[in-house]
Amino acid sequence: IISKLFTGGLRVLRGHFPGLRIAFACRQEYADLVRPLPWIDRVFQIPTDWQRTGLMTRLRRWRMRNAITGRSYNTVIHAGYTTDPVGHELCRDVKAGHKYWYAVPNSPDAGFYDNLVSVDAAAHELDKYRALVGAVCGETVPGRESMYPDLCLDKTERGKAVATAGEARRWKQGALLLALCAGARFRRKDWSGEHFVELLRRLASDRPLCALLVGGLEDRNKHA
Repeated sequence: IISKLFTGGLRVLRGHFPGLRIAFACRQEYADLVRPLPWIDRVFQIPTDWQRTGLMTRLRRWRMRNAITGRSYNTVIHAGYTTDPVGHELCRDVKAGHKYWYAVPNSPDAGFYDNLVSVDAAAHELDKYRALVGAVCGETVPGRESMYPDLCLDKTERGKAVATAGEARRWKQGALLLALCAGARFRRKDWSGEHFVELLRRLASDRPLCALLVGGLEDRNKHA
């Protein structure tokens, strides 16, 4: 399973298949984020530092990849609606009884998936997940809310989040509270800072607005 937003889908799969072990594969920088989730038995890291060419780096990437492809699985699910070559190469090379992905028009080399799930390309990502999980479970999964991402935050973490949001609201009474992340790893997902600024200006034109900028360290310059 390759998508860090698929945590709600994991919860549904664990409820439907309580006796099976679930392994989750994600990019190495997200591994610590999903590792504590109770629905996951093991986390595999997908290397992302392909631009580095040193011997030890190549050896580490080989070990990480072999940890995934060197095992056999009952079912492999590729949850991302993209033609990301790394994810598809992994799904192609692993041994599995069934492999699930989406029926993506004009997708190259998807013949190794024996179950292609038809979804609307313009559908919400959570609705795509719901269709994919329903195909794996063999039944309809009710409601988009069943796919909501879930990081199992404890009471302290939830309290901090609520306090931060509450403090922002008090700063502007009655304001629309908006969480905004302007960062993007891939160029095709990058919406320029000028567009975000224009969006905020339009939203603030007829109501008070309080925007919380969220993201990683790499997003600081863009948020500034």
